[in-house]
Amino acid sequence: MTKSTWIKSALVLVLVLSLQPISLLWLPRLECLLVIFWALHYPKTVQLGFIFVVGFLMDLFQNSLIGVHALGLVLITSCAYLMRFRFAFYPLWQQSALVGFLTLIYLNLLYWIHFLGFHPSVSWHFWASALSTGFCWPILIRLDGNRVMRKSFPS
Repeated sequence: MTKSTWIKSALVLVLVLSLQPISLLWLPRLECLLVIFWALHYPKTVQLGFIFVVGFLMDLFQNSLIGVHALGLVLITSCAYLMRFRFAFYPLWQQSALVGFLTLIYLNLLYWIHFLGFHPSVSWHFWASALSTGFCWPILIRLDGNRVMRKSFPS
């Protein structure tokens, strides 16, 4: 499977799975997981404009405020771009913790924008998805064929 086909199929998967029912909010945030993965492993292929379009489509599909997911995804992608050279040298458990923290930043942004929009009720399931996203990071790394990220960086 080529790189662009893999990215397009992952985009379709994320957009379909983002329509999950409210009772399953503890599931990992696949959009965060894949956006961070794309920013770290394919920085030349996936640009911020593409990530903004993915977030905008998520806003349309989820019937939320326009630009909420787009802003959050662009924010965590920018953070991942800035940390990508250091990120490759972290052990896997630190990478998982950092992915969980970036997801927590994304969820915090969503929470505050929805709070200002007068939807303040959020359960613990909403925040637990950051933890489950961090736990899914090693699985995604293993699914990618155990590829070493350090080899893709220019010297």
